[in-house]
Amino acid sequence: MTDHALTIDADRVAQLLTHDAARASQREAFLALHRGSGTSTPRAVLPIDEGYSFSYAARHAPDAGAVVKLGSFVPDNPTRGLPAVFATVLVLDPVDGHLRATIDGTALTTLRTAAASAVAVEVLAPPGAAAVAVLGSGVQGRAHVEAVREVLDITSLRLWSPTRSVVEAWAEELRAEMPGTEVTVAGSSVEAVAGADVVVCTTIAHDPLFAADDLAAQALVVSVGSIAPDRHEVPAALVDSARVVVDSPDDASSTCGPVVGAIERGTLDAGALTSLGAVLDGAAPGRGDGRTVYLSLGIGLQDATAAWAVLDASGAGR
Repeated sequence: MTDHALTIDADRVAQLLTHDAARASQREAFLALHRGSGTSTPRAVLPIDEGYSFSYAARHAPDAGAVVKLGSFVPDNPTRGLPAVFATVLVLDPVDGHLRATIDGTALTTLRTAAASAVAVEVLAPPGAAAVAVLGSGVQGRAHVEAVREVLDITSLRLWSPTRSVVEAWAEELRAEMPGTEVTVAGSSVEAVAGADVVVCTTIAHDPLFAADDLAAQALVVSVGSIAPDRHEVPAALVDSARVVVDSPDDASSTCGPVVGAIERGTLDAGALTSLGAVLDGAAPGRGDGRTVYLSLGIGLQDATAAWAVLDASGAGR
């Protein structure tokens, strides 16, 4: 046992959790969930004025130390220029349970969420996907562009956000960073998704951002904002007609707005939901012939594997 736990701030998290390491950690998390080797407590939620605070613990393998996450979700934070989620992650020793590290959970959440989406894009995007639309210009929108460009050769990138000045400035930055990519700002979310191979939704919208018919016939839609029963980034008609893949079938059937709605309508059987872990493990097919939607809620095992990846990279790991 050491006298002092390691403290890893946001900048250090970004240095240690490279894109490759982040994606590897997320594959490990989804496989652990699918194979039953990982365990996680239910999320405890405490309502606050503008959102909720939450906590949960997870362990991705029987011999791994537990990881505890504490945080708050405040949906109005992006209007303040802040992340919607603030969090702290605690890593416990697998043998005696002492505190090994305190990690900036806001940075960890941002990176692992985008990395998980990139993993989904790798196995679910249509062949030759090169046209990408990103809806939302906040922390997650930016992180997703960085993560997805690691797994796709993007030739066309369309951005949309209700905050026009912010997305225009971001587009200028990306044109300098991605000289081989046509980066444009769409006048609407519908314009952004038209003809896109991959659509990434990173808002916290209560209502759908587009209609199913606005999408290309084989489009992959990734949604990370439909994280509560009253939040629906994607339209009901898409969930009713497309192949639906989720991070956790159990959590999605009770919490993810589009899935909860489809189950209530009788157009989706909760028992038939496909997990990303099943796809990664070869137990379910990847790319299909029609549209696919990947709905990401975020699960404790993702934080557990990402946190241990950070600790391992720091030299203070297992």
